[in-house]
Amino acid sequence: MTPIFLFSLPRAGSTLLQRMLNTNHDVYTVPEDWLLLPFVMSLRKTGTVTNYGHTISTRAIKEFISLLPKKKQDYNNSLREFVLSLYTKVSPSGTRYFLAKTPRYYEIIDEIARLFPEAKLIFLMRNPIEVFASMLETWSGGTLKASHHFSRDLLHGTTKLYNGYLKHRTRSLLLSYRDIVTHPQLVAAKLEKYLGITFADLQFRNLRSIGKRGSLGDPTGQYRYKKISTEPLQKWHKTIAGSVRKHLARKYLLQIPEDVFSYSGVSKAQVLQEVQQLPNELQRLFPDLFYYLRGDLITRFNLNLLMKKEYQWTTQGVLK
Repeated sequence: MTPIFLFSLPRAGSTLLQRMLNTNHDVYTVPEDWLLLPFVMSLRKTGTVTNYGHTISTRAIKEFISLLPKKKQDYNNSLREFVLSLYTKVSPSGTRYFLAKTPRYYEIIDEIARLFPEAKLIFLMRNPIEVFASMLETWSGGTLKASHHFSRDLLHGTTKLYNGYLKHRTRSLLLSYRDIVTHPQLVAAKLEKYLGITFADLQFRNLRSIGKRGSLGDPTGQYRYKKISTEPLQKWHKTIAGSVRKHLARKYLLQIPEDVFSYSGVSKAQVLQEVQQLPNELQRLFPDLFYYLRGDLITRFNLNLLMKKEYQWTTQGVLK
């Protein structure tokens, strides 16, 4: 069993690519596995919120690893064998590849590359403004209500993906969402060469019924689009229209290096020009302004955790 790791941002088309790959019986997958994140993050002092004391846990695990005969090599070998055994057990007998698709794996690209030297690494890039608009539509009801939650994915995640590909490009395959929806057969040819397997005519293949195994993954596009469609390439114009949204979009886009755009198949100048030409949609002004200021306040004073019920453990179990 050889793993394929698909690295992308959330809402970047990874579910579509996953379903394309899953049309071949040599590839098995589940919507999102998330298996490696808690194990890899357990060795990092920051980046994790727990109610058991993550910093102390990290120190304890590292001290335990120091007692192993081959130190971290033993730990990594055991973790690798554990994950591969689970991928093998969940897959049909004789499956050649297990496709691991979890967007937040961009956080641990280097660790995955080290743990699985035989793995295939696929990097999927998409026009950043399309990703931003898709996040608003999918997770924020088309409003700016939750837009402040996306900044890590949009900025940090984009940089991690870009740097991860540059570091591991000699063993990786780079694809763009734009190419997938406009030239699926050319993308299929690249996949065939990289993986050593073949695909049927993906242009007209019904992908809607492929790979439905779990609650995670794309909650919208996989049901809306029966076949590969270029419609999402233009949908963002309607979502981003509005003076506040255009301001947010420009602010976001200006922080992304030009090279990242080139990998997604569009130019930064072109996207900025398209944003500038969008209408202002006056009916959106006041709600957008409210949510923008609210999000800025939450971000400025780090109020995210205080507003999430799953993190409000401090008032429970207190001696009275």
